[in-house]
Amino acid sequence: FRVKDIPPAQGSFRGQYDVVKLPKAALASSPVGAGMQDFMFDLKLQVTGFKIKVPGEFAVEVKGSTLDAAAIKELNNANKGDNISIFDIKATVVGSNYELKKVSAVSIEITN
Repeated sequence: FRVKDIPPAQGSFRGQYDVVKLPKAALASSPVGAGMQDFMFDLKLQVTGFKIKVPGEFAVEVKGSTLDAAAIKELNNANKGDNISIFDIKATVVGSNYELKKVSAVSIEITN
């Protein structure tokens, strides 16, 4: 038998991957997720932290899967059309201590 490692996961927001368009208020109140498209096993992933970058502002590190007060403060400086980057996403497999080695970033385009 040959055992392979779990493939890289993708960052998601509201079940969407890559670039997501939504209002600023929705970003502030929804959790960041992670998933594996077309993976043969149904693994439940839990985001434990990430960084968020608003154009013209410093990146903010967040613990957990939802924005904290510092991240929301930076988000308030975003304008319509800005691309918010969510990167360095840390995720674990639910029910184990296994932390995924890599989770791809997700970009949010602000619509209002």
